Amino acid sequence: MVSHVTSIVSLFALLLGLAECAKCPYAKFTPQHSFCKAPNPKCTILERGLQPADKQRLVDLHNMYREKVASGNETQAGKLPTATNMYEMVWDDELASIAQKWAEQCIYDHDCDECRQVEQILKLDKIFTEQGSSNQPTKHDWDRMVKKLVRRGLYVR
Repeated sequence: MVSHVTSIVSLFALLLGLAECAKCPYAKFTPQHSFCKAPNPKCTILERGLQPADKQRLVDLHNMYREKVASGNETQAGKLPTATNMYEMVWDDELASIAQKWAEQCIYDHDCDECRQVEQILKLDKIFTEQGSSNQPTKHDWDRMVKKLVRRGLYVR
């Protein structure tokens, strides 16, 4: 009898553990977390993720503009003060995965603040969205996109 009860308790614990593992790891921040959402069935996904060269190009471009602002050499928005502690940005696969899941919703708006939350970073923001109407993957013009993002950011104060 004790063996039978132990087996039932063990099975229950195993099933409970499996159910817990199946949950989205980001649901602890909010059940609406972007990573926890299934792709929108009305959204046609042509590509997922970026190639390593594209990731590097985005980081390099972003850091180039950040350096320009940090050193006081950015003139498009007037004379901006120099930055004393502006770090270089690096690619983060965890954040990229969350951004991809949000992109698969095909909602051209911001998600909630908690919807992007991760353990190591307290505040994240979605910084760029671009919408298109082609049903074929296109080559991304990262230079144009980052420049557009920077211009928008320079004039938002």
